[in-house]
Amino acid sequence: VEFYAHGNDVQPAEDFILGLSDEEAGRLFGFVDNIASDWPLRRAEGTDWKPLGGPSTGCHEVRLRVWKNLHRLFVRLDGERRLLVLLDGETKRIDALLPEAVYRRVGRFRDDYMTTRRVSPAR
Repeated sequence: VEFYAHGNDVQPAEDFILGLSDEEAGRLFGFVDNIASDWPLRRAEGTDWKPLGGPSTGCHEVRLRVWKNLHRLFVRLDGERRLLVLLDGETKRIDALLPEAVYRRVGRFRDDYMTTRRVSPAR
């Protein structure tokens, strides 16, 4: 598991995770560890793991529901390097939709990662 980095080593997924409570971050990383330990990935879609479409095709989201909020961590599987790359994250209310701009941003991060394969260790 690695954090995607762009620009001056900005790590959007790490910034997202640092904004969560310690308990929420721990639960989310528990899902990530569980998913990453099943390599080559054969995990079926479920409540905590969903493939994305549209501008974010080729990415997945790891989901954590806390009360009426849904934390979504966007990831890219890199089979060539055997990595689960954490791209970005967002929190939304369960009864709301994320703006299309979020999915376009994740798609840009996916494209940049696939071009540069740039990751950075957690700060």
